[in-house]
Amino acid sequence: MFFSEEYIEEVRENSDIVDVISEYVKLERSGSGYRGLCPFHNDHSPSFSVSPRLQLFNCFSCNKKGSVFKFIMEMDNLDYREAIEVLAKRAGMELPSRVKEIDEKYKQNGRIYEINKEAAQFYYSQLKAGNNDGIKYFKKRGLTMDTIISFGLGYAPKGNNLLYNYMKERGYDDQILMKSGLFVYDEKTGFRDKFWNRVIFPIINKNRKVIGFGGRVLGDGKPKYLNSPETDVFSKKKNLYAINRLGSLHSRDKSKPIMLCEGYMDVIAINQGGYKDAVASLGTALTSEQVFMLKALTNKVLLIYDSDEAGISASRRAIELLNKQALYSSIVNLQPYKDPDEFIKAMGSKEFAKRLNDAEDSFYFEIKIREKDVNKNDVRDLDEFFNFCVKELLKYKAYYSYDKLTLEFYIKELVKRYGKYNLREDLLRERLNMLTNVVSKEVAEESKKNPIKEEKRVKNSKGEQAEQMLINIMLNNNEYIKKIK
Repeated sequence: MFFSEEYIEEVRENSDIVDVISEYVKLERSGSGYRGLCPFHNDHSPSFSVSPRLQLFNCFSCNKKGSVFKFIMEMDNLDYREAIEVLAKRAGMELPSRVKEIDEKYKQNGRIYEINKEAAQFYYSQLKAGNNDGIKYFKKRGLTMDTIISFGLGYAPKGNNLLYNYMKERGYDDQILMKSGLFVYDEKTGFRDKFWNRVIFPIINKNRKVIGFGGRVLGDGKPKYLNSPETDVFSKKKNLYAINRLGSLHSRDKSKPIMLCEGYMDVIAINQGGYKDAVASLGTALTSEQVFMLKALTNKVLLIYDSDEAGISASRRAIELLNKQALYSSIVNLQPYKDPDEFIKAMGSKEFAKRLNDAEDSFYFEIKIREKDVNKNDVRDLDEFFNFCVKELLKYKAYYSYDKLTLEFYIKELVKRYGKYNLREDLLRERLNMLTNVVSKEVAEESKKNPIKEEKRVKNSKGEQAEQMLINIMLNNNEYIKKIK
């Protein structure tokens, strides 16, 4: 739906851009405006400006710019209509009782949200209907009724058109039902439910709207887990399971870490164990969009992935994405158990709390994994390992350039751990500086070959350019390590 221009202007006038952005970004006065670190990219020096006179924001590095509506849309992953509603409520304004114009897309999305809500209620009612396979599964997994109710869990029975018939009785037409992603169609069998013979996990966004579903098959059917397809209201890479339970952006304490898990049951088991700050990616590897969502809510992520090889690989991929957004991370060791569900059942919540407190810094986690392959009786092997340590230090220096204290701590800790293999602090620092100089020369030579346009050159400081080049070179070309031997 569209709001009238008069209403939108009134919302704008009651939403001073400096006041709104200050709730997300620490701003400092600079001339006639304000400056701060850009919330939309890995900003190390203030490149984000806000003009109270023009009521506009602008980042000179990533080029994000716009009005107060645009800022809220980008920060909270909202569409234009939702941004207007959020700012109107913030300003204490009542939403208009009558809408002059109806936009078909918003109307359609509203219907899909309605269908999803109806479906969640249907699946829940099926679960509560009796001693069925769904309730037996959840009880076998140790879930209490309070937990089942809290997460709105459900059950899709074996009949393959029960939900479809339920929706038709409520007057929904086939076109909108297909757009919901809850049904499939072919010419021979007609419409049938996408989810059947599965326990159901409703996926709810941070605005507390049901946007999709996950289903776990009962028995040996394939696939074991099935998610809703991409729809106009659901994108797997842009959402996290249980993010609706973390609290609002404004009310949440960002110093509290968020636990990032692999699956629905991991999150649910952690919650039932008494720990609420847990989310999971939706059947895919962690995405940059999901990292942005996490960064808006916390300063640190605790990775609680499976303890097998696949889980370790997933943790390392996640660490890389989190580092690129300067989001600190630590790894929770669940061994000898595979996942949080198994661990909590076997060891209890108190022991789980100890594992959370003992979570390993992701920097040392990467070092430890590489160390496993090192023959410490082979000088060349040790040298390669120390070069790897230097590379990790350089990556940290680039991603977290503002955190020099932690970098110093890492250097001293590496010397403490590996001093018995003749790793001295002065040699480590020398190697670190040598590699930095090698990269700097390459950056200069590359700049001569491919000059940067002047308008782009002024948008990034020399330090930022060097850091970006450093990251790209170090991550993609190991030849630079060899140059300092």
